[in-house]
Amino acid sequence: MNLSFLLRKTRRDFEKAGFFWQNMQSLDEAKLPNLQLFKIQEVWKDAVADVPYYTRLVAEGSAPVEIRSWEDLLRIPELTREILQDCREEFVRRSGPPDLWRMTGGSTGNPVQFGVWNSEDEVIRVLKLVLWARVGYVPTDQIFLIWGHSHLLGTGWRRYWNHFLRKAKDAALGYKRVDAYAMSKKLCERYAGELLRHRPAGLIGYSAALDYLVRALPERWDEFQALGLKFVMPCAEPAPKENSFELLGKVFGCPVIQEFGGVDFGHVGMKLGKEPFQIFGEYNYVELEASLPTISDTDEWMAEGNSQNLKPNNYKLITPPLKVEGAALLTSLYRRYLPLIRYRQGDVLGSPIILPHGHVASFERLQGRVNDMVVLEDGTAVHSVAVFHCIHQEPAVLNIQMVLEDAGPRILMVTRGENDAGLAGRVRHRLGQIAPSLADAQIEQTEDILTTRAGKRRWVVDNRRKTEGEL
Repeated sequence: MNLSFLLRKTRRDFEKAGFFWQNMQSLDEAKLPNLQLFKIQEVWKDAVADVPYYTRLVAEGSAPVEIRSWEDLLRIPELTREILQDCREEFVRRSGPPDLWRMTGGSTGNPVQFGVWNSEDEVIRVLKLVLWARVGYVPTDQIFLIWGHSHLLGTGWRRYWNHFLRKAKDAALGYKRVDAYAMSKKLCERYAGELLRHRPAGLIGYSAALDYLVRALPERWDEFQALGLKFVMPCAEPAPKENSFELLGKVFGCPVIQEFGGVDFGHVGMKLGKEPFQIFGEYNYVELEASLPTISDTDEWMAEGNSQNLKPNNYKLITPPLKVEGAALLTSLYRRYLPLIRYRQGDVLGSPIILPHGHVASFERLQGRVNDMVVLEDGTAVHSVAVFHCIHQEPAVLNIQMVLEDAGPRILMVTRGENDAGLAGRVRHRLGQIAPSLADAQIEQTEDILTTRAGKRRWVVDNRRKTEGEL
């Protein structure tokens, strides 16, 4: 591990982020459709030639041989995480292996392993820094993170080696990291002390963990504001409460910034304060599936001639007060080892501005999966994403759910069916690292996990009689 190289790379990425922001501001919106269509054509040509899955779609007649128009793009079937799971071998390129492999975690409900080239990794790093640069961050600034990393859960020498690497990299970059998997009043007091001693320029954390921290320590709010933070960035989930982000901005006295992105699909957009989310249109084409207007006076919508065809590419430029929401489909416009074309990445976008060719230029709300905190019998508050991270390293496990009952917690796991005698023990060990009381949890392998009335599958379901609702 070359720490000096890591620092040089960060500074170089930061310089590129500044240039990208300048180019983004000067981009002529009228030229964007042609630019995006050209890039989609190149991405599709590469995918059909080198990725077996896309080659098969064309051979079966399920997708066009070439993309000449936006209508051709809509003929390509949606790509889902389930397809990536079930057809893993078909996403290994004929031309060779990737530079590295990654696995989704965070807010995704289904773990997916995928290949990455170093060249695409650079694009993602640079786009990430654009928002930080806008709020005045410079490479010498300190960052404080309330976070969790699944690769730090485990046993043996590899776990300790991963901890060593993480701490060394954090020290080189000026990062201070504390655990977001479990929270309590006592832990929050400790984290607050470390935050005040570290005096960072930015605070980053899971949205629910940051919300928990400030609500647990109202007596420290004056000290938090005196830190002079340049930004606070809640991640991995929407606001757990209606006023969460407003409260964070008030308590820390700085802009609240948000990213629209993920491990699997990279950085797609950004939001600064009360501005809408802006999409990086040179690198991503975003459309909404089956979007319907939700206005009280539908005559206004009908009068615009939109009653017959509501496909995204037929929308006119939509501005408030017209409100639309829909599931996002993402097409990456840069060359990736895993081409993402019309990828259903799991988020619902609210109140978008949609250009005439169907691209979402900006939107007001990101309505994704909310990962809240759940309080165990011993009083420990556990972040629900921690439960998911306990099976992150297990390729045989498709999903997990913790069911809290008066008799104790049960862990449900959906697996591929492989007989692995040590699987339950490994998962139970990781659970115990998050909260000791979970080390004895009952583990069951099942064909599916419990759903809500809306058909959603939560990582944690609380069926205890003394509490109401579910996470």
